[in-house]
Amino acid sequence: SSVVAHTTHALDLDEIGARIVAQFTGIGIDEPFALHLTALKISGRDVGIIKFTELGTHPDGLLMAGRNDAIPRRAGKLVFHSPNGRGQWRRIIRCERSHILLVRKPCVGRIAAAIIVIGDEILSGRTRDANMHHLANVLSEIGIDLKEARFVSDDEPAIINSVRALSKGYDHVFTSGGIGPTHDDITADAIAAAFETHIDVREDALTILKAHYERQGVELNEARLRMARIPDGAELIDNPVSSAPGFRLGNVYVMAGVPSIFQAMVQSVLPSFTGGLPILSETLRVERGEGDIAAELGALAKAYPDVSMGSYPFQKDGVYGTNLVLRSSDRVRLAAAKEDLIKRVQYDT
Repeated sequence: SSVVAHTTHALDLDEIGARIVAQFTGIGIDEPFALHLTALKISGRDVGIIKFTELGTHPDGLLMAGRNDAIPRRAGKLVFHSPNGRGQWRRIIRCERSHILLVRKPCVGRIAAAIIVIGDEILSGRTRDANMHHLANVLSEIGIDLKEARFVSDDEPAIINSVRALSKGYDHVFTSGGIGPTHDDITADAIAAAFETHIDVREDALTILKAHYERQGVELNEARLRMARIPDGAELIDNPVSSAPGFRLGNVYVMAGVPSIFQAMVQSVLPSFTGGLPILSETLRVERGEGDIAAELGALAKAYPDVSMGSYPFQKDGVYGTNLVLRSSDRVRLAAAKEDLIKRVQYDT
């Protein structure tokens, strides 16, 4: 169980501060109850990702405690990134050593994202996409819902239209593919056109590429120089795999299509995201067909509208059955739904 008990609105901050120190000294954060929240800066100082655990309630929201050696020793404002302003408001009310106490106000609605997978090779079937799957898993872990995926060809008007539509409808939009050195890598130009901004070789991106190819002993030719073309106003996204950077313009994150590079770029931008509560899941393996349990699952869905439910048939070694998966950001509701489901399908635990 959690080391820190839940508290009420009447808080003695000196006592809470002492409890924070006692909790985190030597034993670390209680992982099952920890939440991944993102802090870009605290009092103007970069701190990166901090893990927080919930202490209790506060008039302005939830009272959270966390630890990070980079935390300044004074209270201040926690600055976060949310392009459309739908993030979470957080106010730091105490800092002690490397410990922090803050108030977390729940976000207005869940943060939603979309991905545009670009490339003729995907749509022709020559290449299998892996990036959407990876992104969905990573975002789910930090409480961001991937709500839409579009697959478009190497066609500039199609890319422009998709970027404009999705960037208006979602908090974050990711693109995958089309930023390499070949003639059909047109994503950067399409993004610039979608935002009606100029694009050209940019000095910071050029410096990165020059250093990379000098280390490799390879010529930075005209084709490779295309990867230094960045729209005006964009921020570079680090590429620790092959150096050629991606970029963010507005709420659109433009990344490479090669899975290893895409994954590295996603990891580079994760600290800038503000999400909701992580999505938790529970799975029951039932040796009954979907048709046999459809009524019970339907009744459960009505009883727990805040819990997502799915059924996935399987056949293995002559055994037929169904994997029942429950998902929710509310740990208590998820546990209750699982217990109810066990009773409904007469699952033998």
